Amino acid sequence: MSLPTWLAAGWLQPHKTSRAEIRELWEIVDRDLADAASGGISADWQYGIAYNAALKLCAILLYATGYKPAKGAMAHSRTLNALPHILGSSRQGDADYLEGCRQKRNTVEYDHAGGATRKDAEELMLPATNYARRCWRGCAKNSLASRRSEAAISARSQTSVP
Repeated sequence: MSLPTWLAAGWLQPHKTSRAEIRELWEIVDRDLADAASGGISADWQYGIAYNAALKLCAILLYATGYKPAKGAMAHSRTLNALPHILGSSRQGDADYLEGCRQKRNTVEYDHAGGATRKDAEELMLPATNYARRCWRGCAKNSLASRRSEAAISARSQTSVP
């Protein structure tokens, strides 16, 4: 299925983004990547925060493409699974990985504590930072990125999670 097909099915809505909206989402990504890397919180929360950064990056890409998920159930899943439709079918593995992360995040958020480890959070931080680089490049092509975000991504890529 393509994004226009998802739109026709009611899974997406048309969306006209702005530099201000994208900047605010980047600020969330910057905050979440820094908070997830800072330590001093449970592995579950660290994982959830890293997941939120990855989710926001996928949202930035989706918004820059002219869509946003329809409200309601499956909004996170559709945002993550749009990745190969935006960046190409070679990114299907990334979408599958992030879908698994979504499911784990839901478990530690709603069902029981202790389902995520520090290693899980660390493993999610690396792709989130890599998605940030790709996302920034895509937004830069559409004049939606800021130099501040580029600097934050570069700094984050040199930071390890405790």
